[in-house]
Amino acid sequence: MLITHRQFPKLLLLSGLTIAILTTSQSLSASEKDELASTLNLIQQVQHSLERARSASAQADSDQTRYYFDYLSASDDLNVIKLGIGNYLEPARAQPLDGHLLSGQYRKDAFKCR
Repeated sequence: MLITHRQFPKLLLLSGLTIAILTTSQSLSASEKDELASTLNLIQQVQHSLERARSASAQADSDQTRYYFDYLSASDDLNVIKLGIGNYLEPARAQPLDGHLLSGQYRKDAFKCR
């Protein structure tokens, strides 16, 4: 199977999320948490760099360019990776049951029951 450059970040993300899901330990080690927080900071720096490159590209002469870098897709992929790491670092807690699922009305009219 041939993996294209556009599929690689998604494959990398899916692999990372699969590993995170399969992790049996509920608590993160301090060093793992620190490294993942550092990764989030690095991704933020990459996003800033991509924005500067996009701005430079917009100012450059684009008539001579045959190929264009898809800054939006790259930024979207980085956001997905950040979201995955963030969800791993701070998993969502189970939400309380919605109280509206209970009717709260337990008295019936005696005439309607007959």
